Amino acid sequence: YEINEILPCLHIADGKISYVTFNDEKYLMLKNKSLLYFINKNNKEIFFGVNGVSPRRLEVFGYSMPEIFSASSELKEKDRIYSAKNLDNKNGDFPWVEAAAGSGIGEYININYDDINALIISNGYVNFDKPYLYENNNRVKKFEVYNQDGRKIQEINLKDTPDPQIFKIVEPTKSIKLVIKEVYKGNKWDDTCVNFVKIIPGFCSLEGFVLDN
Repeated sequence: YEINEILPCLHIADGKISYVTFNDEKYLMLKNKSLLYFINKNNKEIFFGVNGVSPRRLEVFGYSMPEIFSASSELKEKDRIYSAKNLDNKNGDFPWVEAAAGSGIGEYININYDDINALIISNGYVNFDKPYLYENNNRVKKFEVYNQDGRKIQEINLKDTPDPQIFKIVEPTKSIKLVIKEVYKGNKWDDTCVNFVKIIPGFCSLEGFVLDN
């Protein structure tokens, strides 16, 4: 990594989860060719960056607020709720987890936002101290995407990685529904998890981004 030229660092992998260490601190790292996120030991996002960033492109890091998300079901365990509102990635180590019987096929996420150019999705259960939770739980393999009229407009095929994936939405919508169509099966549990979803708004150009689908 180019950062190594100015700040010596060490890259470590634990299964599907990657870490980087520098200045005697360890951070969970989510990355692709366009985006970079560092998450600290408290599961808080402490750095994000874009390849070739300029002041005019700060907004394309991804918009996300709890109130734009809802879901068909949300897993509850004791005092912990794996709510769709966790998809904004502000509450640390809680992803969204569906609560249906089986693998969650047919369960969905609603996003109520009327200016979506693309989605940034981080798949699975991502936790700083428990990297095994990613492969122990299900991850989404395919979403069907529906608009506000209930019409299917596209499919999103996700790779089996927690790293951010960028998907262009093919037409303007006032809201969208992401319906789970297929999953990567977990090694231990049959719960399907999504780490976060961020929006690239319609006024932002996708020029220079590597799109996944």
